[in-house]
Amino acid sequence: MAYFKAIGKYIESSGLMEILVEALALAGGSTNSFLDSKHFNRCKRLHPLLSGALQVLHFEEYLSQAKRSSETLDEDSDAENGNNFSDSENIFETLNEDLESVMNNSCEVNERLALPDSLQNLLKNYKEFREETLRGGHGRTAQYYLQYTELVNLYLRFSRSIRCSNFELYLDSISKMCDYFFAFNLPNYSKWAAMYLNNLIKLD
Repeated sequence: MAYFKAIGKYIESSGLMEILVEALALAGGSTNSFLDSKHFNRCKRLHPLLSGALQVLHFEEYLSQAKRSSETLDEDSDAENGNNFSDSENIFETLNEDLESVMNNSCEVNERLALPDSLQNLLKNYKEFREETLRGGHGRTAQYYLQYTELVNLYLRFSRSIRCSNFELYLDSISKMCDYFFAFNLPNYSKWAAMYLNNLIKLD
């Protein structure tokens, strides 16, 4: 709950509360309690939901830019070669086919999923696009909202560390959360979280 309070301070007056209210995901009178993380289950449900929606929009924008870039390259290539055939639609059709193929393949829980080269390249390029957004390369607004998704992803990693009994991931998550407790002026949590982390590190 303390970490959700830090996230609430980050998104206060950001417009995200209005989005949740308009989407009927949150009652208008519950915004303050949500920001103050007074209801853990509500925060645990709505923050990942909102973060996921923002990441979907960001990925759609990446695909849109990738498609426009591909079409521009095709037009330049056609002008040079005197060819009117465009490959951009074929590329995205291939990606859809590869994605359907991966989704239809079953695998064990701990088995590593093998991705086709087309999807690996797509994810690699999207990772670069995301990092560029986090650096502010696509505007301050996009940077701000994507930083919010990073905060939520940290909570999800923390939750995963507990569910999977991953001590190293747990330490890493607590360490990063301490930084945000200090950044958002939560002195009690920052002090005691730092002491707790120090005790964990000293464990044999």
